[in-house]
Amino acid sequence: MTPMPPSLATRLLEARLPGTVGEFLVGDLEEAYRARVETAGSLRANCWYWWETAMVLVRRWPRSATSPSMAAAPWWRGLRGDVRQGLRVGRRAPLFTTLVVLTFALGLGAAGAIFSVLHPVLLQGAPYPDADRLVTINDPDNHGEASNIGYPTFTDVARESRSLEHLAAMSSWTPILGGRGDAVQLSGQRVTHDFFRTLGVQPSLGRDFLPEEDSHAGRNAVVILGHGFWQARFAGDSGIIGRTIQLSDRAVTVIGVMPRSFESLLSRTAMVWAPLGYEEGDGPACRDCRHLRVIARRRASVTPATLQAELLQISTAMVRQFPGNYARAGFVIIPLNALLLRNVRPVLLAITGAVALLLLIACVNVTNLFLGRGLLRSSEFAVRSALGAGSVPLIRQVLVEALLLALAGGILGAGIAYAGVRLLVHLAPPGIPRLDQVTVNGTVLGFLFLLATLCGVIAGTAPAIAARRTNLGGLLRAGGRSIIGRTSRQLRAALVVVEVAVALVLLTGTGLLLRSLDRLLAVPTGFDAPGLVSLPLQTYGSRYAEDATVHQFYARVLDQVRSVPGVSGAAVVSQLPLSGDFDTWGIHTEVKQSINPADDPDGFRYAISPGYLATMGIPLLRGRDITPDDNATAPPVVMINATMARRIFGTADPLEQRLRIGGDQSPLRTVVGITGDTRQQGLDVGPESQIYLPAVQNQFADSRMVLVVRGPRADPALVVPAVREAIAQIDPTVPIASVVTMTEYVQLNAATRRFALVLFQLFGAAALTLAALGLYGVLAASVIERTREIGIRSALGATSGRILGQVARSALRLAGLGVVVGLATSLAGTGLLQSLLFEVSPTDQVTYFAVCGLLLLVSLVAAIVPGWRAVRVAPAVALREE
Repeated sequence: MTPMPPSLATRLLEARLPGTVGEFLVGDLEEAYRARVETAGSLRANCWYWWETAMVLVRRWPRSATSPSMAAAPWWRGLRGDVRQGLRVGRRAPLFTTLVVLTFALGLGAAGAIFSVLHPVLLQGAPYPDADRLVTINDPDNHGEASNIGYPTFTDVARESRSLEHLAAMSSWTPILGGRGDAVQLSGQRVTHDFFRTLGVQPSLGRDFLPEEDSHAGRNAVVILGHGFWQARFAGDSGIIGRTIQLSDRAVTVIGVMPRSFESLLSRTAMVWAPLGYEEGDGPACRDCRHLRVIARRRASVTPATLQAELLQISTAMVRQFPGNYARAGFVIIPLNALLLRNVRPVLLAITGAVALLLLIACVNVTNLFLGRGLLRSSEFAVRSALGAGSVPLIRQVLVEALLLALAGGILGAGIAYAGVRLLVHLAPPGIPRLDQVTVNGTVLGFLFLLATLCGVIAGTAPAIAARRTNLGGLLRAGGRSIIGRTSRQLRAALVVVEVAVALVLLTGTGLLLRSLDRLLAVPTGFDAPGLVSLPLQTYGSRYAEDATVHQFYARVLDQVRSVPGVSGAAVVSQLPLSGDFDTWGIHTEVKQSINPADDPDGFRYAISPGYLATMGIPLLRGRDITPDDNATAPPVVMINATMARRIFGTADPLEQRLRIGGDQSPLRTVVGITGDTRQQGLDVGPESQIYLPAVQNQFADSRMVLVVRGPRADPALVVPAVREAIAQIDPTVPIASVVTMTEYVQLNAATRRFALVLFQLFGAAALTLAALGLYGVLAASVIERTREIGIRSALGATSGRILGQVARSALRLAGLGVVVGLATSLAGTGLLQSLLFEVSPTDQVTYFAVCGLLLLVSLVAAIVPGWRAVRVAPAVALREE
């Protein structure tokens, strides 16, 4: 079949689409027709030509403005076409589509993962009814900080307050469940009878505590079990209610089981609760025995200011009545939500800021990719504009394409978020509440969808505007080649500057955290951690009712353990450094009496066995160590650390001085030695006052002690099985709660900063990569656009080094401007990291110089490939194209 000459179609097009538009379309169709004749044959080329001509005429046939056919089509029809067009464009450019989707997925996945943590931890608050009315009430210490409360203080507040709906006190409790060979130490709480009512929760099985059970007669006689413990230990048997079980060698009755949804945020490991059972006049119920925590529920009609004023009035009356028991008037009131998040809020907010910056740089990079893609599609946009497409359809088309890719990135980002959540939970430091509630649920997916939509709109707005401004005349004058306007070039350059600035902010945060962690881990702990392993022990039951029996048990344990092969030292202590224990006692010197004993300093009390200092590697600076001769019948002695000696005795010699630990009835003890300082509350907390006294000379026998064993430095846990066996030979019913090396305690104290550092490193590396890719894209586009100019320069004698230098200068110019903007932003925002830094200033010059140098180096690397392309431009080819 002879092909139909295109002259008829030409006349039709020129008649219905006169002027530049018609001429452009005719030329374009005829050129495509000739190409198809050569490749596909005349018949298929002819059919294609007439089909395309018909489609153009149908879509663009001039109509009267008053014709009914001009009625606007439903918006969804146009949108449906835009979606189809967007899918076709994505298939035609697989590399571009993959880069955009992966970039979106990276930013959205990180945002989804951190939102999964923020939603239950920061945004929802405590999972109790009207949790905003829950507060903790604390006595102030000598420095005005929150401290525990004595039982009489609690009862005074409960009796006098009218602003509180419920009030409860609690203390930790570690009962023993089981018997010979299978004893298990449980984690629990002793609470006053109103504890669960204060929280606003009730048992799902059985009943709550009664007021009469919170007394001597009912003390520890009834318990309420946690749901998880009930399921694990009693297989969810509902018949457990009313059954008697043995806890710490004592029969107690189970009266209730808490619901599955109950979260014990005030003691996250608690699995059993019993009545406190205090009465005024009891030994532990003294006004100076501040070991209780108090939680209260404010009445709905009472404001926080009103409650604060009332409690100040109550406290003032107590100070007036008992002047020797309180350092100052007033209570420290902390909302429960604020208390739970006090230690984790800074790190979570810092990570949220890092994710926001990463998402910003992802959007900026995608915008740059779309602008670069617009170079290749400038002909398409010009033709569509020439054919009558207005601004709105063009903008809508580009926005739809961006939204499709953003939603695809959001779908992939949901998978990244799921994996990211697992990583966050794995890396998360101890102390983050509600971590078991962190998951990628419907709320997170909805957030991801909205965020993906917003990112798509942000990333597509600038390219859409650029597409609307594409000029057909300029395109034709350029001979059909892609063109880019000055505004688009400036916009792409500005976006690269933003990317570099954001990358600098993230890298600066990473550098500061890295230097801070190095400084923190370099802090001397005061003991020799490698080779040390700790095993908590606890005696219980009637057979250990006498103090002498408890001391005898620990003495036998030490004798047995020291004979284990591989053990070079062993000792017991009432609390370990860096372990989270907090046992402080008031210290009263013989020569310096205070008018108010509550004003006297306090210190951490360590009841130790002989050999503790040598086992731990704590240096003895002066005097002597505790020896076996310091027994229960010998004169009371004590050792103090260097910080306490300096704070209490100043320049005077502390040796042979006498001091009292605790109340007025405690004996005066002679200072026989000065030890080195150890870190108790944390590596970032300065040395505290510390006192060491023989365990056998303590006012009471500590039933719970920690066995410290020095084994092989490489792996001290190797001796643990033999140590367990040695303890079991003495008493198999004594449980060993956990085994932790002292090195692990040191690492745990840096866990929060390490967690933030790991995430900042990941985000910083991603930001640096995206910034380098963005800079590479701009330089590559610039080289392509200036190909003819570079060829002419080369023909006129420009050397390769000069051309390469021009590309490198362009890279450094953009990177330098980004560094300047990033420095200003970092200096203004790094204060947010202040609480995570240790002995490192937020304006640390070493960090800033290193980060700036790294960014400039990466910018030069990003310029290598475009620069090499520019050097290889052949002058003859460039001039021939011109």
